[in-house]
Amino acid sequence: VIWAATHGMLMRPPGRSPTWTHVPFALRPMPFPRPEFDHAVRLAPVFGRLVDRVSRDTKWLHATLEATARADEFTRGLLEISQRVHAEGEAQSA
Repeated sequence: VIWAATHGMLMRPPGRSPTWTHVPFALRPMPFPRPEFDHAVRLAPVFGRLVDRVSRDTKWLHATLEATARADEFTRGLLEISQRVHAEGEAQSA
């Protein structure tokens, strides 16, 4: 559990609780079919390019996330951060 906390695997339970809990995880390895693993490895570069291109089109990304942000507090927070960062431009204050 300490490893999970030090590696960004904490979340707040639903509601306004001031406490944190770790995300679910397994301590034992799980078998994974080799063909599915190989398929994921082949798709990784394509997915990486997709994520890169979406992240560079901030106007589209912000517009697309607006509806979700209205309904989801976490997404709203991420969208607000992104909008502030992009409004500040390349040089951001520390």
